[in-house]
Amino acid sequence: MEKNLKIEELEYRLEFSSEKIAAKLDKALANAREQQEAEQKRKEQRVISSPTDDDEQLSQSDDSEYEGESDSSLESLSSGFYSMSDTDSITAMLEAAEQNEPENSEDEDIDIISQSDENDQQEASEQQATTQHVIAQPTEDDEGILALSGDFVGQWLTSGHSWGRLPSMYYAMSETSPAPMTAVPEPEPTNAQTQQEEQEESPVQRVIEQSLDDIETPALSADPDPLEAIDSWQPVLPPVSCKMSETLPGVSIASSIGLRPTMEDAHIATHFTIKAGGEDVPISILGVFDGHGTKEVADHAAQHIVKFLTKWLELYNAESLTDEKIWNAIKIALVDLSRSSHCALGGSTACVALIIKNDLWIANLGDSRAILVNRNGEDIQLSEDAKPENEIYKTSIEKRGGFVGNALGIYRVNNNLAPARALADHHLGGAVCSRAKITQYPLTDFSGCLVLVCDGVTEVFTTKEIGDIARDALNENDPTVNIAERIAKESLRKGTTDNVSAVVAPLGDAD
Repeated sequence: MEKNLKIEELEYRLEFSSEKIAAKLDKALANAREQQEAEQKRKEQRVISSPTDDDEQLSQSDDSEYEGESDSSLESLSSGFYSMSDTDSITAMLEAAEQNEPENSEDEDIDIISQSDENDQQEASEQQATTQHVIAQPTEDDEGILALSGDFVGQWLTSGHSWGRLPSMYYAMSETSPAPMTAVPEPEPTNAQTQQEEQEESPVQRVIEQSLDDIETPALSADPDPLEAIDSWQPVLPPVSCKMSETLPGVSIASSIGLRPTMEDAHIATHFTIKAGGEDVPISILGVFDGHGTKEVADHAAQHIVKFLTKWLELYNAESLTDEKIWNAIKIALVDLSRSSHCALGGSTACVALIIKNDLWIANLGDSRAILVNRNGEDIQLSEDAKPENEIYKTSIEKRGGFVGNALGIYRVNNNLAPARALADHHLGGAVCSRAKITQYPLTDFSGCLVLVCDGVTEVFTTKEIGDIARDALNENDPTVNIAERIAKESLRKGTTDNVSAVVAPLGDAD
């Protein structure tokens, strides 16, 4: 009776061990299939990878552990399986177990079961830890990341394969916190490998390398300062129209649209003759007209001013030519010119110079400017900028029914017009007067030039700066130099935002 109980107990233990062995066999077979599939996948993808030293040891240890366990499992399983099919073998095993059975067999059985569960848990945790490590290496034609399992890496390392010459990257990626990327340096090849690679070098490769060596590399700039190119950079200036007068020798004219969408300036440089006191009196005229709101008034003034000047100069000086009569004739001629314009909106400044006999007469309306530039360094401003904030002009505006307002820091007539005197501007209801301020200057023993400019120049240069530009060009003693062009271009370089016009006439010894 007691013997039968022991036999049943042994059969139960044998059945339990057989089930455990079968489970291990299935697991070993699954691992073997995974290894074969990974090997096949490696052959198809031809992946080259190189883990770090620490990870290589980890992969090798994991792989060797599984390999050893698989081998032992197969051996034990094969012996147990064939023993179960043979009755005599089973009886022998039971007898041997009965003779060698310890007294605490029940406790031992419980320990075996618990140890088996602990081994299964440890194997599962080791398998999870191993699969967290990924070896990745982009191929030459694909920049994607190819992932391989830790088991395959261990098998790859233990099989003695070469990693090749390409440097590889190892990524340790965890599900919770990704590890940083670590670069593995490329191992230096041995002398034997180097000689073999040199021998295997193709003739085409040698020709290509020789051709590359023959290419001359241009020398880099010796300039250590990279900002020199920026300092020497010049902005692209708006075009400047320049010419020399055909009727007045030496007179230069220049104009540019600047940064404005339209060109509203006009100019004049010519001569005409009047009858005064029974004789012909030649007169040279220079003028700059800066239109506002439209170019119509400026063009009208440049085209018709000679007609109105001739009319009133001859009328006032029919018997004799005197300074008082010249003064009155110029003043009324500009008023008549202003009234002759039928422009509904807009007007124009007028800075006009007349050379009558040996005197220079300047008539100015608005903020254009006339400057005498002497060779000895003296600059004389012969015109006065008509600004609304000037008390004299402000009083005149208010008497005519207008007012002076401050719009964005600029004083304007009726909050509209910047100059206090101008041609036309009929839309302001007569608030702007067209009576010019006239200046007379004798040209005896004078050597230099006369400069007429619009406010596009005076907004960036003072009278002294304009005189310096003209004087430097004048002292070059080159008749082909266009002084007006230099003034215009320098104004554009200085950053003027308005139209630019300049007329320059040599006077005295400079003629």
